[in-house]
Amino acid sequence: MFPERWVRFEADMYFEEEGQYKFDPKKLGEAHDWCYQQVEQALIDGKNVFVSNTNLTKWERGKYIRLASEVQNVEVKIVICTGNYQNVHGVPEEKLKLMKERYEAPSADEFDNFNEKYVITNSKGTQHV
Repeated sequence: MFPERWVRFEADMYFEEEGQYKFDPKKLGEAHDWCYQQVEQALIDGKNVFVSNTNLTKWERGKYIRLASEVQNVEVKIVICTGNYQNVHGVPEEKLKLMKERYEAPSADEFDNFNEKYVITNSKGTQHV
């Protein structure tokens, strides 16, 4: 799916064991730390990285944006998935509702200290900033 120099990471990968998804909410912080470390190493190794987390808030996205600016001279692209998608991990509807309520739409000010290229787009390719 991704060209050779691209790698994808998401916190949910931390919970995959022998092809099975075994979510443990007590380990969610560890999962996000693991994801961040994987992204950091891939950027250091010169790879293009796709982070497939929900990144609902400015704070959650910001740590990856800062990392990209510190490690590499890279383009950062935030893709906002619009539409309806399969709930592959069986997240309860109430939790999905809370996640939607926490959502902060990305904006150009998230890139104030980032001197490189960036784009915010939706999953259909329509540019927002």
